[in-house]
Amino acid sequence: MAIVCGEPKLTDEHAGALTNPKVIFEILSPSTADYDHGGEIHPLSHATEL
Repeated sequence: MAIVCGEPKLTDEHAGALTNPKVIFEILSPSTADYDHGGEIHPLSHATEL
């Protein structure tokens, strides 16, 4: 879930991914908690704009 101020900007590169979010929420599920808190590298961890 994300919040955008102004007009949403999307990219075709990643199936219409939002490129200008102001706030991003991650909603975790009890059934995937082990995976969610594991050693994965979150895709947003490399975003220089955040």
